[in-house]
Amino acid sequence: MELPTDDIRFQIELEFIQCLASPSYLNHLAINRYFEDPAFLNYLAYLKYWKRPEYAKYINYPHALTFLDLLDDEKFRQMIAHDSFRDMVHAQQGLHWLHFMNNRTKPRPKPLVMDETPQAKVLADAPTPALSRKASDPTNLAATPRRRLLPRSSKRALFSPDTPAKRKCDLDEEPPMRKAIRRLSMLDDVTETAHTIMEPLRPIFVRSFSEPEALSYASYQPKLPTVPSSKHPDLHVITPTIAHQVLCGDFASVFHGVKVFDCRFEYEYSGGHVVDAMSLASPEAVNDLLFAPALEYSKTTALIFYCEFSAKRAPQMMRHIRKIDRFIHASKYPELHYPEMYLIDGGYKQCFETRLEMCRPPTYTAMDDPAHAEASKNQMHALRQRWKTHESRLCRPGR
Repeated sequence: MELPTDDIRFQIELEFIQCLASPSYLNHLAINRYFEDPAFLNYLAYLKYWKRPEYAKYINYPHALTFLDLLDDEKFRQMIAHDSFRDMVHAQQGLHWLHFMNNRTKPRPKPLVMDETPQAKVLADAPTPALSRKASDPTNLAATPRRRLLPRSSKRALFSPDTPAKRKCDLDEEPPMRKAIRRLSMLDDVTETAHTIMEPLRPIFVRSFSEPEALSYASYQPKLPTVPSSKHPDLHVITPTIAHQVLCGDFASVFHGVKVFDCRFEYEYSGGHVVDAMSLASPEAVNDLLFAPALEYSKTTALIFYCEFSAKRAPQMMRHIRKIDRFIHASKYPELHYPEMYLIDGGYKQCFETRLEMCRPPTYTAMDDPAHAEASKNQMHALRQRWKTHESRLCRPGR
């Protein structure tokens, strides 16, 4: 493998370390178990050199360095996997940007006490110099420089209608300090913040503080042999051969059941599909099929998905199901109803070309088939609207 040049490596590492300023990206890394990989943790430790001034000057988002230090804490790496903690951290970032300087204003100097000497009275009663006009001043209103001998508060007190005794008392008092905005500090204490904000998750975190090993989960290993995928690194991808073996019962000792879902359009499904596959093209049907209620042996049931090329529709459906599953088990991470979800590499097209015996009927109708051009256009528009409506409903508070 050809190693990148120093310039390319600098750009890659700079882009990556600035991504660490996003709590959503940290949540993505935690959910996909990058923080359980010792090699990845060593890489984060290596990136500490970006804290040196000669490198830090290139970083546009300085919170990235703060999160780089926080990632040394195992508790923080575990908490950031929860959506509620991620949202809290994001809110803290906004408060930090808004109020960092305001909460660190210096105390005002104590005003000078006006004495009663004749010289002071003359200075106080002196008229204010008039504005002079200069040819070089475009506004023609350049003020003549003058020296202020008394603080503004003391001068204002000289002309107040109150009695001299009261004026002297007011001047002796120290002005009140500016009231700081009450807020949580920027992750000063991750443990205290978690207890304050994450009430639904409190029991598991209370236990983890006294027993750190309670949350040291082992890395999850799928029960089927998978293949690496550059397009979908977050999904378990299997070949059509492995999918055929599962359908033939070669893994009956591992799984209690198998469900195959075809995420293509209706005319594609009617034109040929994998044996025993169910049509699942719309996100609205997910809840009724899988979560109302969950299957009896859900943890040992293999869910296999595919679309025409397994490039867009099937991966989107799998991520949607995983998102619902994570939401249901937010307080029991990393427990899931359906941990065994798989994507067929190459989709139905690859099954048709390499494993024709899986196809019923043994035919293949492409999405862009000219005979179904109008149906393809209408169903694609309807599918996009369903996804848009469904996602907006999920993001709406109180839903």
